[in-house]
Amino acid sequence: MALFKAKSFLGVAKSVDACEFFYRKLGFGKRILDEKSDRFPIAQENDLATSLAGFADLSDKNLISCVLIDDENQRVHFNEDYMIKENSIYQKVDDSFIVEFPRASAQAADETFGIEFSSHASLFKILYFLLKNQSDFENMAMFALKFNNRACFVVANQERVLYADIMRIDEEMQAAMSDTDELFYELLNFQIETFYKSENSEFLTNVFIYSDGTLSNEIGYVIFTRIFIKTNLINLNFADYINKIAMLEAR
Repeated sequence: MALFKAKSFLGVAKSVDACEFFYRKLGFGKRILDEKSDRFPIAQENDLATSLAGFADLSDKNLISCVLIDDENQRVHFNEDYMIKENSIYQKVDDSFIVEFPRASAQAADETFGIEFSSHASLFKILYFLLKNQSDFENMAMFALKFNNRACFVVANQERVLYADIMRIDEEMQAAMSDTDELFYELLNFQIETFYKSENSEFLTNVFIYSDGTLSNEIGYVIFTRIFIKTNLINLNFADYINKIAMLEAR
């Protein structure tokens, strides 16, 4: 059996107003030799390439780097019956879950941070890993993820994903409804109603929401009292989580 070679992992997540880095170095036996993180607000004068170069050794040949891609034009294919586009990247997360997103968004991330990332983690890829690690639901559940001004939604049972969609939370929406929880509830309710009208419609028994920390703990109560679906809110460190995905895929 081959020995696990020492590797370093770097996760990067950038929103409109903040950026976060997460770094781990694993030694033989997958023992953590070093772990650190940095989160800072983004100012107009920020040089994110310089910040990243000062945070981690980007010349390390054993470095596996991953950046979050929150492009609103990403989508999910449930089989391989789709037309390949030259200007798109395709991530085969599973046989029946293939994520497509614009190649330009990956190139823009590389340019912003001054590094050719080893991989680019789409929001749908992150959500798929989250739902696969969420075993405590019955029958059919909706999984929602909020990062920055993006919200993506997936409906799945224990065997497969049946529905996927992404929405941009634009300035017009925010102006019309300043309460973040109320706005997210409206988006979630719209997605649930859309799923119930689809050909794969089944009764939802659970809702799991993964948030960047901008939703309050009261949102589960708000949703349950209005649409009577058991709801769980999980706050997520996105840079840390894509770091862990990279570690898992490097095995």
